[in-house]
Amino acid sequence: MDIQEPVTAKRDFQRIGLALLLFAVVDIGSQYLIKWLIVSLREHFGLDLIAAPWAQWVFSFAPIYFLAIPLTLLVLRSVPADRGISCPLGWKNFFLFLLMSFPL
Repeated sequence: MDIQEPVTAKRDFQRIGLALLLFAVVDIGSQYLIKWLIVSLREHFGLDLIAAPWAQWVFSFAPIYFLAIPLTLLVLRSVPADRGISCPLGWKNFFLFLLMSFPL
């Protein structure tokens, strides 16, 4: 595995930070836009779209899955992937990691 140049690593981390910022901004902005649309529809036409409990979940999570995640993944495509190191886990280390995860 090669060690990247500091400039290349800095550019990659900036892209990852930009992708996470884009995720947050698009998610929150689109949720506010949807809320504004729902309130304006209720005021003008008397439609109460969030009367059902499940509708609030749909209007909250739809922007995440249909807008924020796809845009984030588009930005993250430009970051090179690192394969990592492959090594067998073994039973001893498996149970050790399993015991370590219980307090979490």
